[in-house]
Amino acid sequence: MGIASDNPGRRLAAIVTVAALLCSWLVAPASAQRLRGADELEELSGVDVVERLGEPLPLDIEFVNAEGETQPLARYINGSRPTIIVMVYFDCPMICPVVLDKLHAALNELDYVAGRDFSVLVVSFDPTDTTTHASDRKLFYLSGYTHGSTPDISSGWQFMTGRPASIRALKDALGFEIRLLENGEYSHPVALAVTTPDGTVARYIYGLDYDPDQIMLSLLEASNGKIAKSLGEQFIFRCFRYNESEGRYTLHAMTLMRLGGGLTVVLLVVLIGGLFLKNRVRSFRSSDSTASNPTSSRGHTPAHTGSHA
Repeated sequence: MGIASDNPGRRLAAIVTVAALLCSWLVAPASAQRLRGADELEELSGVDVVERLGEPLPLDIEFVNAEGETQPLARYINGSRPTIIVMVYFDCPMICPVVLDKLHAALNELDYVAGRDFSVLVVSFDPTDTTTHASDRKLFYLSGYTHGSTPDISSGWQFMTGRPASIRALKDALGFEIRLLENGEYSHPVALAVTTPDGTVARYIYGLDYDPDQIMLSLLEASNGKIAKSLGEQFIFRCFRYNESEGRYTLHAMTLMRLGGGLTVVLLVVLIGGLFLKNRVRSFRSSDSTASNPTSSRGHTPAHTGSHA
């Protein structure tokens, strides 16, 4: 009957059931869902990375940017945004161009913009590289950057060279082992470093497959979620955790369950409040109708009286 289908208790039970099913759907695949991760660390001739997570960089060391200006790292890592640091050498015949190309392609897919939401520092570890090398690489990669090449973007995407002492200080602070080979080439790890806005090493990204999701989560983590642009990104920041054994971010089931439970409570409060308000409105309308027509509940109309001839 129509009265049964409009019963608030039954509707509330149905809504609770749907909410529970939704939560179970969200939590069940938590152990199976994973971001498309980066490749495993590719070690070249035995070199490796000794991770310096949580340690600060020496921001007073100086490098020469693509415009020929000598500036300390503090000029670019100044507390405003997280930074991706790439250590390559500009005459590298194979690996370094691939690293830069893959990173460039991944950054083109991000909603975050270099120079506004994060910085990129490409630093040569070859002291023979020149400002001309750095300028040519910067012009090439900025010309293909989908977010444009505004002054802010140009300032936030630096290509730099340096003296041996500065190079050594930076690579040691990052834990990068780099070795000059007899043929004049370098053996080096394939890795990016991500730092917090104040220059603390927050995360490493290994390999040559720089998944945009992996980079986004690394930047979110390094900024403590401050650069998130939407509720969806805040949700991702809260629900994903870095898995040390896998070297990638995965869904954190416990956090997801807590969020799902909190969402269920909110939904129940809203729904119960809505039902209570609806019943109050019905009661008010019913009492108002009775007050305006007091004889309607008697089932008859009063007799008409008057004088008769």
